[in-house]
Amino acid sequence: MPGEGPAGSSALRWYTAALLFISLSNALAPVAIAFGVIEIGGSASQLGLVLAARTASQTLLLLVGGVIADRWPRHLILMVCGAAGVVTHVAAALVILVGSGPLWQLAVLEAVNGAAAAFSYPAIAGMLPLLVSKAQMARASSTTGLARFTGFVLGGLVAGLVAGYVSSGVALLAAAVAVLAGTLLLIPLGSVPTAATDAPSGHLGHQLAQGWRTFIGLPWLWVVVAGFCVLNMVSSGIWRTLGPIIATNSVGEAGWGLTLALFSAGMAIGNLALMRIQPRHLLRAGVAAAALEVPALVALGFPRLAVIAPLALLAGGGIGYFSASWRATLGREIPPDRLSRVSSIDGLGSFIAIPVGQVAASQLYDRIGGEAVILLGATLSAVTVAAMLATPAVRRLVSTT
Repeated sequence: MPGEGPAGSSALRWYTAALLFISLSNALAPVAIAFGVIEIGGSASQLGLVLAARTASQTLLLLVGGVIADRWPRHLILMVCGAAGVVTHVAAALVILVGSGPLWQLAVLEAVNGAAAAFSYPAIAGMLPLLVSKAQMARASSTTGLARFTGFVLGGLVAGLVAGYVSSGVALLAAAVAVLAGTLLLIPLGSVPTAATDAPSGHLGHQLAQGWRTFIGLPWLWVVVAGFCVLNMVSSGIWRTLGPIIATNSVGEAGWGLTLALFSAGMAIGNLALMRIQPRHLLRAGVAAAALEVPALVALGFPRLAVIAPLALLAGGGIGYFSASWRATLGREIPPDRLSRVSSIDGLGSFIAIPVGQVAASQLYDRIGGEAVILLGATLSAVTVAAMLATPAVRRLVSTT
């Protein structure tokens, strides 16, 4: 059984430590890239295109990444992706530090980084069921989620401070060091099996079709994925793309770093809450908690640190609780041998509109201004959460043990 005995608990500790550093890097890099584009003279539209390059390549390769993660040891996939992250972060840092390279170089490097993420995302999604039992899933999901969001807190703080007072290029070098540390911490997982016990057989098309059949057969799954397709589009466009631009002219890089750190701290608190609050209808509670992001989006249109910082903490709490409840629900409801493929389809649906949001938000910002874009996005997010909660398959799903 997964997670039983000293080997299982030891593997979980190594994996949790690795996630902390990988998440630290994942929080550092996007902020450093965003401020780096601004630092070398890029416009809002150019920033949107650079960020969209990463998401587009990730989205295109996610399904293939899911199949690979269901066939091969998942910790090895994460190590290869980590090595790719080190190379791309160092190269992007050099482009920003030199300051004379064309922005298409950053876009290409971000596309490579996104390709690596297409393989690491389903590998991470499929790891926990191989390390712990179903009965331990909620607690393990909360523990690993806490490590991830602790990394996000530290990453947001470091990114804002280093980008604001030193250079975005130096912040990217710090991201490279963090992902290298996380990659090295995955080495001990070689002593435990990190590939699905019943690895899928057959050609790529057959395996993808099997994953799609599982996905389509669960209405609660595809309804939430469709909903978060919209929510992620809005969040990526407003929070991740317009946020650094608005912060540059208001709360500053350090203030934005603090805001991101508080958002991540809220995510950590939301994960901890899952240890205490595990209602019978866990998915319904998680989706409802995601609505807490809406006030923070609205506040970004009127950026005052005293207002946006506490709302970011609240928003992070809601997203953190949803994320932990979602991982626990997938781990309980989806067979381990199909989990990475289903998670890759989940990722595809959730991420496919992110490049649209990043490009559209930056283009609209240049044309109609930030306040109008933000209020439109916040309204769309609120309606989307309400629609998910109105769906019987989401509202009535009972958590299994």
